[in-house]
Amino acid sequence: MAIDPLTIGLIAGGSSLLSSVTGFFGQKDKAREQNKQIIAQYKQRMKIQQAQDLARFGKYNAKVLGYEQGIANLTEQARLETQQDQLRMDQLLKGMAFQDQSAAINERTDRGKIAARGTSGQSMLLAQQSVSAAIGRQTAARDEQLVGSVLANELREDARIRSLNAAREKQFNAVRYAPEKSRQMDKPELLSGPSPYSLISGIGQAALSGVSAGIG
Repeated sequence: MAIDPLTIGLIAGGSSLLSSVTGFFGQKDKAREQNKQIIAQYKQRMKIQQAQDLARFGKYNAKVLGYEQGIANLTEQARLETQQDQLRMDQLLKGMAFQDQSAAINERTDRGKIAARGTSGQSMLLAQQSVSAAIGRQTAARDEQLVGSVLANELREDARIRSLNAAREKQFNAVRYAPEKSRQMDKPELLSGPSPYSLISGIGQAALSGVSAGIG
């Protein structure tokens, strides 16, 4: 039994239609899978970038903590050295005050001894002047020692301050510039897949080919 041309046309058109629909959804599924891979790769890159940022900022924060601790240690060391110098100066002043008191007592004692000898006139005056001169020389020597000690203490303090400032500046340079957060990654371009219009066009062509086959 022969198949009429219209049936043949319907079969041909149906086959073309099925091929068009299958191809459309196949391309759509392929684009969807590729987009999943693109999104997964994008998320993975974002995680890596975030991990790198965290590591970089963590390292910087550790440096900042070390800087703060280092500055505190330097400042405390300088404070202790200044305190030690001040204690030495206090001891020196106390010792000189005691020596001044002793010198005054010795001078009065020596003058009393001279007076007790029974000498008078020019001889007693010369003897007393000799005692006063000796005491004066001792006092001048102590004053000179005090001036030298004060000057040396000031020089040490000045050098200490300059050294502390230089050390602070050196340590600050290690944390002067904080790291910047990585630039936000551009969103990936996803595949759009086949256009619905291509499906409509394929259906239209399938119908047209079926009609043509049936008529021809």
